[in-house]
Amino acid sequence: MEACAKATTLPVEYVYQRGKLIYPASKLLKKRYRLSGLNIQLTANHGLDAKLYALVRCAQKVIKRHRDELQRLRKFPGVQYARLDFGISELDVAGQFEYIPHEFLLELGRLKIDLEISIYHAFRRTKKIAPNKSLKRTRQSAAPLS
Repeated sequence: MEACAKATTLPVEYVYQRGKLIYPASKLLKKRYRLSGLNIQLTANHGLDAKLYALVRCAQKVIKRHRDELQRLRKFPGVQYARLDFGISELDVAGQFEYIPHEFLLELGRLKIDLEISIYHAFRRTKKIAPNKSLKRTRQSAAPLS
């Protein structure tokens, strides 16, 4: 993977090797990487603050601009798979719905790049929701259950 990282013009965040410790500075955590690989940053470091659709639009532009380089990396000797990981924070709402356009999914498929969506609960964003007055009246007028 080191050769692959040196061969690309895209910004490599880090390289990991199968069998090496994931947390080498830790005395307690002895987990090792099961695969070798590298992480390339395609979008700015605002993923946890952005909506998924904004990240998709940004990634679409980057993939279009660097399509040839991504295809070359995908075919690099030793590369078994490629994955695009969107890291987003969980919203503090009852339901969280994200949208990914089919054109983007088709482009990833043509490049043989898998899609992963990582939802980070530790970075939960709160979204203020205006109280629903009709719901409030319904609660007040509801007959008690016996």
